[in-house]
Amino acid sequence: GLVGSEMCIRDSPWIIYELVMKKNAKELDPRRFNPLGRRRFDIPDQAEWAQWVKGQVTAFVPPHMENRIDAKSVISVPMRYVRTNRGEGGALVAKSRLTLAGHTDPALGLYRTDAPTTSHLAVLITAVIAVSMDWSGYIFDVVTAFLTGEKLQRELYTRAPKEGLPAVGSCPAVKPFGLLKILKGAYG
Repeated sequence: GLVGSEMCIRDSPWIIYELVMKKNAKELDPRRFNPLGRRRFDIPDQAEWAQWVKGQVTAFVPPHMENRIDAKSVISVPMRYVRTNRGEGGALVAKSRLTLAGHTDPALGLYRTDAPTTSHLAVLITAVIAVSMDWSGYIFDVVTAFLTGEKLQRELYTRAPKEGLPAVGSCPAVKPFGLLKILKGAYG
């Protein structure tokens, strides 16, 4: 576990990294949002969906085509927005991420599902080497890198979140629980 004194945290850069990751990973409960708080997430929700549209991660399935889709290839739980606060000191800086309920994938276990990211151990080893070599480092995030992956080699579908998806550019809004074909790897 991560504990210790202020001295332990100050002397161990990888412990600071752990604490920051845990602090920033808190999901907010949208059922507790007041109307103003909910509106603060409208722009981040739209920006997140815009990245999915730009990356061509999904394709809308028209309602008249839904009956042709095998129910076994539809993830049983709809997409959802994970909403977090990226602010510090009580200030709300809204962040949204669309996710799939991957644990309900009908073919779970038959396909590789891990994210193409650096392992936690690799980050820790890099931190140790950097400290021992007195290197300076920078942390950055490649926005939606995961959504630019290869096309799926199977038929897989999901439903839009219960609040639907906003219109983005030339892509019209998707009604709540509208069916979408998953074309590429997605979060969840």
